[in-house]
Amino acid sequence: MEYDEIRNLANLISIHADAVRLHIAHNTGEEASAWLLRQVHQMSEDLERLRCCGVYMARAEGYTWEEVGNALHCSRQAAWERYH
Repeated sequence: MEYDEIRNLANLISIHADAVRLHIAHNTGEEASAWLLRQVHQMSEDLERLRCCGVYMARAEGYTWEEVGNALHCSRQAAWERYH
């Protein structure tokens, strides 16, 4: 796992957020709502990939599952089950 991948994911999320802000400022209606939902869905997927990268890096650096869970505001077991 390289920091370049993390930077790329963070940039993608930022680009989506900027697009959402601009689109909301200039569009309304059903078409705008559908577009917004697609963008939010993509952002959610990118955030999950970023979260996975963070967990992988934390574990590689020696963090325990309890520490990972605490950082993610969940139990040790929940973190292990989701990311192991």
